[in-house]
Amino acid sequence: MNTVEILVDLPLKNTAAVYTYAVPDHLADETEYGRRVLVELGSRNVEGFIISQPSGREEDTSIKTILQVLDLDPVFNQQLYQLAEWIADTYICPISTALRSMIPPALSRKKGKWVVPLVRQEEMESIINELPIGPKIIERLYAGKAIRFSDALCLTDQSTLQLMADHDLIEVIGRYAPTRPNSTGVIYRLVRPNPDLDIERLEKRAPRQAQLLKLIMARGGIEKAQADKNYPSSTIKSLLSKGYITTVRKANIVPPVYHDLLDEQKQAVEEIRRDISCREYKELLLHGVTASGKTEVYLQAIQYCLDNGKSAVVLVPEIALTRHLMGAFVSRFPNTAVLHSSMRSSERYDSWKRIKNGEVNLVLGTRSAVFAPLSNVGLIIIDEEHENTYKQEENPKYHACEVARKRAEDEQAVILYGSATPSLDTYYRAIKGEIKLLQLSRRIGNLDSPIIHIQDMRRADNSNQAVSDFMVEKIRTALGYNGQCILFLNRRGYAPISICRKCGQVLTCPACSVSLNYHQDQEMNICHYCNYQEEISSKCKGCGSNYLDLTGIGTQKVEAEIKNLFPEAKIARLDLDSSRAAGSQDRILRSMKNHEIDILIGTQMVAKGLDFPAVSLVGIISADAMINLPDYRAAERAFQLMVQAAGRAGRGNIPGEVVIQTYNPDHPVICWAVESDYNAFYNTEIHNRLLLNYPPFTNIMRIVLSGLNEEQLKHAADTLWQQINDYIDAREDDIDILGPAPCPIYKLRKRYRQQIILKCDNMLLLKSIGEKILHEGSAKGQRLGLEINPLNMI
Repeated sequence: MNTVEILVDLPLKNTAAVYTYAVPDHLADETEYGRRVLVELGSRNVEGFIISQPSGREEDTSIKTILQVLDLDPVFNQQLYQLAEWIADTYICPISTALRSMIPPALSRKKGKWVVPLVRQEEMESIINELPIGPKIIERLYAGKAIRFSDALCLTDQSTLQLMADHDLIEVIGRYAPTRPNSTGVIYRLVRPNPDLDIERLEKRAPRQAQLLKLIMARGGIEKAQADKNYPSSTIKSLLSKGYITTVRKANIVPPVYHDLLDEQKQAVEEIRRDISCREYKELLLHGVTASGKTEVYLQAIQYCLDNGKSAVVLVPEIALTRHLMGAFVSRFPNTAVLHSSMRSSERYDSWKRIKNGEVNLVLGTRSAVFAPLSNVGLIIIDEEHENTYKQEENPKYHACEVARKRAEDEQAVILYGSATPSLDTYYRAIKGEIKLLQLSRRIGNLDSPIIHIQDMRRADNSNQAVSDFMVEKIRTALGYNGQCILFLNRRGYAPISICRKCGQVLTCPACSVSLNYHQDQEMNICHYCNYQEEISSKCKGCGSNYLDLTGIGTQKVEAEIKNLFPEAKIARLDLDSSRAAGSQDRILRSMKNHEIDILIGTQMVAKGLDFPAVSLVGIISADAMINLPDYRAAERAFQLMVQAAGRAGRGNIPGEVVIQTYNPDHPVICWAVESDYNAFYNTEIHNRLLLNYPPFTNIMRIVLSGLNEEQLKHAADTLWQQINDYIDAREDDIDILGPAPCPIYKLRKRYRQQIILKCDNMLLLKSIGEKILHEGSAKGQRLGLEINPLNMI
């Protein structure tokens, strides 16, 4: 009997809980590498992953057998498993947790019910005579195979099945199966002219394939539903596997647009092509000012990669940006698959399946697309590599840029980072020579950089307004020239603070140590962390007075002001609240592109990589809100957001202008953003990081301990601090321990939080401490979490 290695899917402290199980004969054809199975572990049945090929060995009766295979097909391959091992080691989490993050949601839900025998025939025979069980169900179970629950009910009744389950003879389980692919709006389309395609020869060998291919060529495409109905599935699968046709969504088909390259672009493309042709692991940083044509460089690099028989992955930081770029990419490369979390489950599975089957050689998506089951990867592009959204906030807390780097290294591929405002960590590595630096210093089309104005809000005529009179005049001028405007404020809601003018009490969330944010559209006060909601009140909870004031500004307040000031303008808001409904984000961006919106108000969604040529004015409502945060990366984020937002202006024929509103116009970060002087910002900020010993000059591990009892939590944090000191007592490495101290947001979802921050060059030491801490665990009622090199310290 063959055996396989199984990684049990449990959050065990031992991150590599691997055991050997025997493969029963009736499951021999199903035990492929990468499938999920049901196995017995101790006294219970658990799920696991097959992580080896079946191998023959002498039969050992002490080895338990696999109870059931739960997948129709493998959900990962050996390369992705090795990547999961690296994620588990790097971010200190179980390998099974890393693997689950790679599996599409459609394959994480079970369908139907199956009856699985838990004991062998001889064991069942010794028990069966003592129970009132009919022979039909016993005969079927002796075969060892799972039975559909509905079929089992035809052989016996439900009470008998329950009796058998109570005696551990059977278990009723679900099996993983994907949802049916959604073919609405999907067409089959010719991939591109293929020199190897001989229609006459194909007609002789496979006339049905030739007939369908001719039809697609004549019409430019055919509805998937129509083709599936009129042609055998084997015919369609054969054309897909040969790479003659692919599936695309009709909405994404636009005529391809090609641009002449500037000298800097040509040089960048040549450098990337040279590195791709070496077929070795290389890292490059494309540092280009906003509107310098980075996307065209990406497209030509991808074309070269695909022409050389390789596949490519393009990561973008926002779903909105994925949709924005999808048309341009699909028009050039029809066999492109898109992956992001807002896709319907069936649509996402359909893309994943096409990638896995080799029908796709280019994947475009957000951070999870780094796990796309592509083979023969030659190029990974990370657009806007500085963005925080590439970091996963839930376990496993991976950084997509680091995972992409590891995948490129494993596959001997080229990784290309692109940004107008690279992260300090990446730019530092480029300056050191670890990454090849490519520069784009000019905007395409001889476009001038936008003119940037600083509006000192200390001198504003009406401090209660979100939008200054100066910005109002600039908006009016832009609309007069038929331009569009983007107003950026990184705070949603209407007003973030409700304060009593009599006693000074601020309305706060009962579960979190943050103020409630007033949302005018719902007439509710809402916590943006736990979603606690309460109706608005005119009375102060502290003193009972009627002197409640709304202070601060959010995107809803800006929208209300703008609608009042410009009643004839077409105005839209793009933030988390306005884009919750399916398709709303896509609809807003499409309307903006079609000039059906005059003024778009939004959070950072509107500041990242969007290209609207008619936008002539960008207004940054509050620069101070971005700078004054208790995080060592606050200055970096503020600079990046201001420069990126400003870069949306003046990308067409209308000259661009930017207005930055601030109460601190002389702040260095604002001055650097006005000048778009990345080098001045970098030189100062990297010097500060060196003085304070922060990344990239060291590594950080943030440990957060939370609990319901404040005093017990403080005691536990002190104890943990002492344990850490005991761990490192005999070490010679330099290591700083900051804390324990309350987290910047001390209370979150009814739980108090304490943090300890470790800073150390030695990553192995940090991970060793983290593993020991997790092994020791936390007291009952308390939770322990840790993160390596977090991007958010709040």
